[in-house]
Amino acid sequence: MLRKRIFPSMVKSAFMNSSTTFTPLSEAEAGSVLLVERLDGTEQVCRRLREVGFCEKAEVRLLSRGGQIICNVCGTRLALSRKLANKIWVKPFPQTHPLFSKNK
Repeated sequence: MLRKRIFPSMVKSAFMNSSTTFTPLSEAEAGSVLLVERLDGTEQVCRRLREVGFCEKAEVRLLSRGGQIICNVCGTRLALSRKLANKIWVKPFPQTHPLFSKNK
């Protein structure tokens, strides 16, 4: 049986417009601010990711994409393996979010 490979750009949410796509954290651009949309993996993996701050709708800043994925979540800098970062699906932080509308 042949499997169809799903690329990150093909994953779209029914709640978002067609121009917004999810991507694994490991494939996001370094320096970007992202929102966690969903977690893939076993129940134990997802529970542990939530315990360290990768909850759905959590804000994540991707700092580096070297050998390890380094990001800032909940005020803490964390390093993740690429395999684990593939289980965290994110989308760009919306420009209409209240944090962007503050007066400076």
